[in-house]
Amino acid sequence: MTNTKHTPAPWVIGEQNCIWGANNDAVCEMLPASGKKKHNARLIYAAPELLKAVYSLLKIASRNEVLDIMNKEEKAAAHHARAVIAKAKGE
Repeated sequence: MTNTKHTPAPWVIGEQNCIWGANNDAVCEMLPASGKKKHNARLIYAAPELLKAVYSLLKIASRNEVLDIMNKEEKAAAHHARAVIAKAKGE
């Protein structure tokens, strides 16, 4: 992906579920470090990779003209994926 405005990956989870990006940039801290916040931190931690994976899948599908032969449900999923990418990018 290009033109990202978020903290560059890779992200890591440190103590107290603090998430750090490249160059030791703090992304967020989930306190207290237990229960649902621990699971929320894991989801946030995976966000850059999830975004890149969805973007890559759509790019490959477009390049191989897969989008042209999708059924209604598959087209709805691709539309949703585009919307989620836009949401993550603040568009």
